Amino acid sequence: MATQTGSWGFRHDYESELNRRREEYRKREVRKGQRESIQDETDRDIALLFQKQEESEARESELERIGEFSKVYHKATAKRLMGERVEKAYIRAAKQGNRSALEALDREMARAVEEEEFMLMAMMMVLN
Repeated sequence: MATQTGSWGFRHDYESELNRRREEYRKREVRKGQRESIQDETDRDIALLFQKQEESEARESELERIGEFSKVYHKATAKRLMGERVEKAYIRAAKQGNRSALEALDREMARAVEEEEFMLMAMMMVLN
């Protein structure tokens, strides 16, 4: 993650992280499909155990990155760009730094992005 400051840095880093996570999710889904097609039951079970471990490690990595966000960017940046709910989750994550706080920040940021994308689509429909 870059260590830019201000709203541009926050937005850029968050969008980069979001794109990286989408690509990782897509790759995991492809591997999941490959594992499910394994004919031998024992081999399939072993592959499933590896998949669960991989997903757990990926989630921990995502939470570490979210934690870095809470340390790098000032809370005013989060509020200005993504709203009051994100700001509250941001402050909690910066203060507590525990898994629960980081997961809450992750959910609030994802919700804010979904709302923003919805509003952009609605505006495009109105303009067309």
